[in-house]
Amino acid sequence: MDHRSLAALGALIAAVGLAACGMAPAAPAASVAPVAAVRAALAFSAVLSEGNELPPRPGQGRGTLEASLDPASGQFTWTVVYAGLGGPVTAAHFHGPALPAQVAGVVLTMTGSLVNPIKGSAILTPSQAAELSAGRWYVNLYTAAQPNGDVRGQVNLRP
Repeated sequence: MDHRSLAALGALIAAVGLAACGMAPAAPAASVAPVAAVRAALAFSAVLSEGNELPPRPGQGRGTLEASLDPASGQFTWTVVYAGLGGPVTAAHFHGPALPAQVAGVVLTMTGSLVNPIKGSAILTPSQAAELSAGRWYVNLYTAAQPNGDVRGQVNLRP
């Protein structure tokens, strides 16, 4: 992440925190991205595969996540598309905080239909938004054949 992106992320985290407390952010300094840019939706993506599971497994399971976060409201919206899994998806979660080679607990369960594509949304806390934006969440899909996870992908902020 470059210096400009880090500055924008810092301003975003501050704005989300202030918004959660019912406070308006102060006018941005000249070196910080304007409020309009900071409040623009952030885009995220992940590539899911069996090789990303811990331990990695060979296989044909794969998928993608496309998601967005509205920093002002904390509204997180996602779509997961998948193929080649060991059966129907029985559960789907976001986990964190964790780096790619780490395992972490569930921070957000995908509710509703798990039929392809999986679509959903939730309101994130400022802490959750900061962990997500820092690349410390992963998405995991589960099947009866793979109850510990069929495919996994690290969620990353898109440039």
